[in-house]
Amino acid sequence: MLKWVVTAILITGGTPALAAEHLDCMSLPLGAAEQSLLDRHYSAERGDDRRTLAIDVVLNGRAQACGYLYGWSEKALRLAAHHQWLQIQWKALERFNHYSADEEARLNVALAPRMDRLISLFKADVDAVVANVETPPPEEDAFREFKPMIKEAKLTGENASEENLGVWLYQRGSIMALERAFQGS
Repeated sequence: MLKWVVTAILITGGTPALAAEHLDCMSLPLGAAEQSLLDRHYSAERGDDRRTLAIDVVLNGRAQACGYLYGWSEKALRLAAHHQWLQIQWKALERFNHYSADEEARLNVALAPRMDRLISLFKADVDAVVANVETPPPEEDAFREFKPMIKEAKLTGENASEENLGVWLYQRGSIMALERAFQGS
């Protein structure tokens, strides 16, 4: 009897809303045509970081498929597609990464007590993605309070520049903020 009641509730009332999961679905291998499109984007080096209509279709299509499989909300679909776009952008910029794996590990240790603060700086970006509008540009000197990380991580030479740290913080913060919002959607 109880089994019948639970089944009837699920059929008539739907399933309870769960937090979005399985963001890794967005990074599963693409088909040959879609991968070719991304490879052209990576090799273009035009300095154009805007999503083309074709890339948008690929990302939104993948989000729709993953969303169907895992019951994502519309908000989660937008967050997942934008998260994957950021992954694509940061992969395209990997050749400009100035930090070694050891330096990144030290930066992550220095960032740990400041993690929530960094994520909070990207609230406007997450809100823009959810509202389906263009994300705002980063604020001037937004990472001022993170400058001590250079000394804490024992960065030297060119890698000790505030500009390099700012790029690294922008990458980490934007992705972590989207991941946190996705989990809460």
